[in-house]
Amino acid sequence: IGQVDFYKHRWAVATRHFRDALNANKQHFRARLFLGEALLEQDKIDEAVDELDYAYELDREETRLPLTRALLSLAQKRQEAGDEDGAWDICKRIFDISPEEQQAQNIQVEIWIRRGDIAFDEKEWDIALTAYRQANDRLKIERVEKIKYRQALEQEAVSYEQTHRWEKAVD
Repeated sequence: IGQVDFYKHRWAVATRHFRDALNANKQHFRARLFLGEALLEQDKIDEAVDELDYAYELDREETRLPLTRALLSLAQKRQEAGDEDGAWDICKRIFDISPEEQQAQNIQVEIWIRRGDIAFDEKEWDIALTAYRQANDRLKIERVEKIKYRQALEQEAVSYEQTHRWEKAVD
């Protein structure tokens, strides 16, 4: 009955039926799987992840994609709330389930770029460079490397100036 309501997109009604089935049999895999997906459709992400985690223990292969989808939603929710560390940890968990998941990689890249941008604004060049390298953002890497190179030249020029080696300072 829950599956009929599920396929008709009556998520709340389907959820009730799946919960009834689980009250009768906590190991009912399909009820657990569909409950998790119905909860996800209702944007009850934390509950969906809990149910799909349980289903994953019952059948990893069949639950892999729905659990990955739920975890991605949770990671995005955490990232939007400013909890980058939480989003990062969820992405690592996603990689345990689905190692090549592109959306999780994209979330981590966004986090690295944001961290790099913050470091850049604070003129913490080494931290910014490390973050941009992790994100593989070639333009931002090049920008920071140019700044660092220019600063090194300026320091060298000042050093020559202090020792009155004017030609070297000018060079």
